[in-house]
Amino acid sequence: MVHLVLIPMQRNFRFGSKVSALLLIHSINEFLTWHAANYDPAMKVVAYTELIILARVVLGAITFQNAILAPIIFAHFLRQRYYQSVFTRDAITKATRFIDGYVIKANNPIVSQIYAKLKALIEQWVGSVIEPNSPQGARR
Repeated sequence: MVHLVLIPMQRNFRFGSKVSALLLIHSINEFLTWHAANYDPAMKVVAYTELIILARVVLGAITFQNAILAPIIFAHFLRQRYYQSVFTRDAITKATRFIDGYVIKANNPIVSQIYAKLKALIEQWVGSVIEPNSPQGARR
């Protein structure tokens, strides 16, 4: 929760005074403390929310509720997040373990084969290397 700091208007109050500077510093410190305390939990929620959105978009494409291109675009976005965010990597790892557990419990060879092929395809696509831009002198 972000607190709104109201500066009390006093008779000799000036915005350039030491009191206003101290109030500003105090409110900035309060915000930074709040931010530091809540950043990790918020980013974990964001990572899992992105996975839920991907599932929703894929389901929507299968049932023709949204565009067929939407899951591809969102999957590319999620791939970039995988490379850039530790929270997204952790969420994907935990979700994969969760799904693996259900596939193993199903004890169905057809489901296991389909899941293994789908997982290998996704891992191949995700595992491809994103190359950095080449230096200016090394043009082809």
